[in-house]
Amino acid sequence: MFSVMKPLLVFILYLDWCYIISSGQGIACSSCQCSYVPGGILDCSARKITNLTECDLLDSCLDVPTLNFSSNAITEVNALNIGGLSSEENGECYLDFTSNAISEFSVSISYVECQSFTLDLSSNTFRNISSTSFRFETYSGFLYLETLNLKFTRNTIRFLQSLKLFENLFRYRIGNMTIDLSFNEIVASNKFEINLYYYGYIEKLNVLLNNNNITNFGLSAFMGSRLRPPSSIYVDLSDNEISHFTREDIQSSVFLDGNIRFNFSGNILNCDCSQRFISNISSPIRGILGNNTSVETTCAEPPSISGRPILSLSPEEFTCSPELDPMAVLVHEVPRGETVEIRCPFIEVGPPIEYIDWEFMRDAIRGEASSFQIRSTCVDCPLVIRNVQPDAEGEYRCTVSNGETLTISQTLRLLPGDQDGITTPLVTVPRSSVTPELIGDTVSPPGRG
Repeated sequence: MFSVMKPLLVFILYLDWCYIISSGQGIACSSCQCSYVPGGILDCSARKITNLTECDLLDSCLDVPTLNFSSNAITEVNALNIGGLSSEENGECYLDFTSNAISEFSVSISYVECQSFTLDLSSNTFRNISSTSFRFETYSGFLYLETLNLKFTRNTIRFLQSLKLFENLFRYRIGNMTIDLSFNEIVASNKFEINLYYYGYIEKLNVLLNNNNITNFGLSAFMGSRLRPPSSIYVDLSDNEISHFTREDIQSSVFLDGNIRFNFSGNILNCDCSQRFISNISSPIRGILGNNTSVETTCAEPPSISGRPILSLSPEEFTCSPELDPMAVLVHEVPRGETVEIRCPFIEVGPPIEYIDWEFMRDAIRGEASSFQIRSTCVDCPLVIRNVQPDAEGEYRCTVSNGETLTISQTLRLLPGDQDGITTPLVTVPRSSVTPELIGDTVSPPGRG
């Protein structure tokens, strides 16, 4: 008799347990051995769970404010159905999946009755955010949240594609929505679309992309929405690898009508000549960077303007250093008695080079003082050495500057067998209509002539 009653007794006890925690507090997973913690927490953390199919009855969980599945070994969450989340006095609801190995996540919640809702997927193994890797739905007829937090921090995310939310929700209103993608490995955000459907409105949108490897960004990253723009948008791109802005980054966007502010601090921003378009008073980016609620964007390079706010620079201050011509020949071997022309092999970028300083070092290895110095305002004119003799052998340095300085060294030497004997060479700079008083001079090395 007792052997027959024992299974029945166990079943009755199990039903009583389900009744106890379902009466206003939800039903726990039976096979996951979760525990109910006073305060409305269904604690399934650190239970060595690998697959949520091990946990039944989750779709019957009602009115639980917090589900904690952290610190398990879950690899994916596919089509998870949760009965409903609610908290007393419409407080905070929390769905915690931190510290697992999740790379795909799909969950549906029948209803959410909370003032604040957080879905935390931090410290997992997401490699990208797309419509196939992440899906979050709720089927309430109307959803109002003061705060919605979606946390993906400290994953291994490299690529952002799209984030689609609320495809099956007819109406919703969110006071403050934060998407936290910080501390990942994201390399670009300019293809990221946040798609929010139907008749919804978000008052404030915060996208945290700080501490990644982002090299470029774009306002198009936040297009694709089917709702009116949020009244306030904050995008944190601090501590990334953004060195330049491009016109393509500053595309026309619905969000330009809103109050959008960026944080670019901690980036190594190079305010060279490629950024000169920012000085145009009509450039759209000036309105973004000049938003008085944005963190002031300062230049890290070039050194001459390091620390200066980018919006304070005049067009002439956006300079690009002159560069060495990669095709330049830097060693000249000529027969004795010949004439040789040595040009300063630089590539001019901007602003223009106004003059060249020439210097001749007869023996640079021994540190011998320069034999002559010439300043020429004819930047296209070569240095001409006639009747090349052994005294002309050595190092010829040309220095150009447009706010940034470049010095190029070239070596002149005679062909083997032509080094004996000394006859003074003549060094001239061809004439220029700009500064004729400096041009056409014949320069002889000291002590000769």
